[in-house]
This record gives sequence, structure tokens and C-alpha cells, in this order.
Amino acid sequence: MRVLVVTGGRSNERDISLISAKNVVASLKKLNYQVEIFDFALGLEKLKSKTRKVDVVFPVLHGKEGEGGDLQEFWKN
Repeated sequence: MRVLVVTGGRSNERDISLISAKNVVASLKKLNYQVEIFDFALGLEKLKSKTRKVDVVFPVLHGKEGEGGDLQEFWKN
């Protein structure tokens, strides 16, 4: 299974998000998942192209982008 871990972003909690994602990625790899990391700061268009190539998206975002609705709004479109 291919998993895309979405992390980073531009919020003031970016560093925590990256640390959390590193731990998630390590755990998923131990379970033999194919894992790719995507930095939300790269934008929604790039995210859209990445999501076409994976089976699951695992969000590890904090702040407005992850908890305030930006990522959720993306999935509506």
C-alpha cells in the first residue's frame, strides 16, 4: 500500500508537524508500507497530483492548514 504523509505547511507549528511526520513515516516503513512525504507548503495543485499516485493520505498537519480547515476544504473540491 502506498501512503502519502502530508506535513509541514506554513503555520507556526510547521516544525512540530515535520517531527511528527518523521515518526509516522518511520513507523509505517517498519510495517512495510511504501511511504512518501509531501510538504503542504508546496501547494494544493502539487498535492492533487501526488494524491493520484497513492492509496491513502495520512495528514500530519497542525495549525490552520491542518486543524483549521484548509486541508479539509481541499478534499471537498
